[in-house]
Parts: sequence; C-alpha cells; structure tokens
Amino acid sequence: MLQELNQIVETDFTNSKIEKIVIEELTSKYGPVLSGSYLSQSLGYPSINAFRQALSRGTVPVPVFSLPNQRGKFALVVDVVRWLVKNRGNAINQKVINDNSLSKEGLCNKSKNISE
Repeated sequence: MLQELNQIVETDFTNSKIEKIVIEELTSKYGPVLSGSYLSQSLGYPSINAFRQALSRGTVPVPVFSLPNQRGKFALVVDVVRWLVKNRGNAINQKVINDNSLSKEGLCNKSKNISE
C-alpha cells in the first residue's frame, strides 16, 4: 500500500486516490476508529497532553466523540484522513503560489538588470 501511495503522490495529486489508500491502510491497521496516542499522533500533536489541552480548548480539528462504556476520546479514521489530505492540498497550493510569485519576482529583477 505504501509503495502504491508513493507512486500516486509522485505522479498524480488526486486527493481522492490518496485519501482512499490512506483510509484503507489506517483502517486495516487500527480499525475504523482512532483513539489515544494513535489519534493524537495522527493529528500531529507532540504528546497526549497536548492533545488533551486541545480537547479542553475545543481546538481539535476533527469531530471527536465518546463511546458508551469506553474511556477516552475517539475519531473516525475517515475524518482524520480527510483533514490530513485537505491540509496537504493547502500546502501544495501554497507552494505553487509561492513558486509562481518567486519566479515572477525573478523575472522582474532580471528585466530591471537588463534595462540598467
């Protein structure tokens, strides 16, 4: 699966394909629901305490819920993966914008040098 994901990422930035593969991978490894350290790590928190702090502040970026007769908080793998892929897409778009603005600035600077 990981090799397939790397090929898609290198050749095709289709979020739905990446999403599908990551959902399948995480679901096969952890089941449809994440909790505890797996959940906090998946969301990028440096520690379980940082995750707990985000919970108390209400800043966890995905829907988190309790389950009857279970301790802890839970989130669906699907929600976590969609959030990750969305943020990856935002990062790619920002990189493209930055690259375009840098190349335009470079062209402007070169044309100034030529005219001087």
